[in-house]
Order: sequence, then C-alpha cells, then structure tokens
Amino acid sequence: MNIIIGNSQLVSWLKERGIEGETADYATLANVQDKHVYGVMVPLAIAAHAASVTLVDIIGDSMQSFVVVDMTDGLPHCDDPYCKAAQHGL
Repeated sequence: MNIIIGNSQLVSWLKERGIEGETADYATLANVQDKHVYGVMVPLAIAAHAASVTLVDIIGDSMQSFVVVDMTDGLPHCDDPYCKAAQHGL
C-alpha cells in the first residue's frame, strides 16, 4: 500500500507517473508503518518503519524522485546519491 506525504502538486505529479495512494499532510509512525512512502520530507525515525521511502526533490518548477530506503526484502537498500557516497566512504 502507498501513502503520499505532501501537497496536491506532489500528489498530481506522482499520479501522472502511475503512483497513487492515500494522502497525508505529514508523516507519522501510524500512517507510514509497512507502507511505501512518497514525499518531500520524511523524518528518519519514522521512515525506518516504512517498507520503502521515495523522496521527491523539488528543484525550481521540476521534480525528480529517488528511492532513499527500500526494506521490501528485509535488507536496507539506498539509491540516494549521498547514501551511495557514504557507502563508498566519500
């Protein structure tokens, strides 16, 4: 199940890309537990309880997304450029 944390612009942008789900103004442990979370900002302590977290970067008038944490197979995976740099000691 998906949950989108954010405003109507984010919801519309994700819907154009085939991603829909329940929506919330902010992330809480109760609303992200075991769900695939999409949003602009999700606190790490809460994100740790999600099945996956995909952050959407808003840059000017455009948006891009990347998976930050994916726990669907029980192991953490990270697709964030900063996370990859940290994994390689950069």
